[in-house]
Amino acid sequence: MTELIFFTGDLIMIAAAVGAVVFAVSYSLFFNWRKTAAGRALMYFVWSLIAVFINNTIARLGGVDYPGREWIRFAVYLAVAVTIWRLVWVLWRNWRSGEVPLALETKIRNPTIGVTLMHTFANWFTPERRQLVQAFLAAIAVLAVQFGLGTEGQWEQILVLGGAALGALAGLLSLVNVRVADWATQGWAIVRGVIYGFATVASPALVALGFFNEDVNAQIVTGIGQGITVLSAAIAIFANGQQQKYALAA
Repeated sequence: MTELIFFTGDLIMIAAAVGAVVFAVSYSLFFNWRKTAAGRALMYFVWSLIAVFINNTIARLGGVDYPGREWIRFAVYLAVAVTIWRLVWVLWRNWRSGEVPLALETKIRNPTIGVTLMHTFANWFTPERRQLVQAFLAAIAVLAVQFGLGTEGQWEQILVLGGAALGALAGLLSLVNVRVADWATQGWAIVRGVIYGFATVASPALVALGFFNEDVNAQIVTGIGQGITVLSAAIAIFANGQQQKYALAA
């Protein structure tokens, strides 16, 4: 049970890190974050949080005594403290002046630009480029082992996780070719396959890394399978209702 709780905490940390990265990238691409002091302060704070997540991930994989940890930890938490107090200062300053603390102003007026960018990235993210990314990760793994940041066995499993993540990303990018009306059927089938495929590859790798044992691995895979089944049933009801609505409209 304790291992499952630790693993759940790791998943939450990863989800938070991914969310922070998605926010930072989206904010920088689609919003004029440099225009206001609040926008700049928020962006700096989010990137400091991402640095915390990276530091925690390295400590979780390589141990709390990885080389240079004391200085990296000092720098990371100093960045968090500085950026969060910058947010407080900007908030109070704007409150006294009567200005809006944070106004999200888009810098791209075309509402379909997000879809266009996804199509562009999907066309760029070919199997050949995916292999190049995996080769780059393998080179990083060699350097990490040489600097004592984990063993060869650990980095082999990390590369397995990286390959699974790249495969999952490629699967999700195929959603750009699915019509919005078919998301409840074809779209969910793609997402379901990506989730289950990633889980069946990633979970044994996490066992090898020592995150949890085989019993917890079996519980996780079984739980994901049952969760997907329940969601599939719920989505099937929704999809059937939508199809009836389209039939009546026609």
